Amino acid sequence: MQLLAALPLLLSPPQELQIAVDPEHPEVVQYSGGRAMPDHYPSPRHRGHFPEGLFLPVGFGVASASHPSSATSLDLGLEASVVVFPIGPGNWVGAYTDLYHETKNELTRASLGLEAGWAFIGVDGGVVMQSSDRGTHWGGVVRPMLTMTFITFFTRWGWLKDDERFLEIGALFKFPIHLSELD
Repeated sequence: MQLLAALPLLLSPPQELQIAVDPEHPEVVQYSGGRAMPDHYPSPRHRGHFPEGLFLPVGFGVASASHPSSATSLDLGLEASVVVFPIGPGNWVGAYTDLYHETKNELTRASLGLEAGWAFIGVDGGVVMQSSDRGTHWGGVVRPMLTMTFITFFTRWGWLKDDERFLEIGALFKFPIHLSELD
């Protein structure tokens, strides 16, 4: 029924958009007529509920790390990203770096790579360096992610030179810092 009541408005020709500014209160703007904002009007700074722009998400991670030849260990780390949102309809891209330490196995890993996603689903990957008393090894990592507000759940697979590999399952707690708007 509401659609039928609105039908005359939808079928009528659009009226010219009129913008009125109160001289005593220039911050108050009123619109009447028209169906769209004028071309010269700036685009909104949010896409839905998500702000747009360049962001610096920083935070910490907690994971369980397992290796075929070592004990499962608690993995604690720090992470930072630079992300651009949106790129297209809800897509985002960026770069990340992180530093994790396995408490039980006395391993430290640092990685650097690229990340991309759509809305709350993403993947990142890059190069990894692992340092321990057995030496320093280089390799690669890939990590699918599921983000819910400030918490990101992930599984990361890593492959290192000399056929060593690892698996991490954990969560990131990241807080985005808005750096700038997109033009």
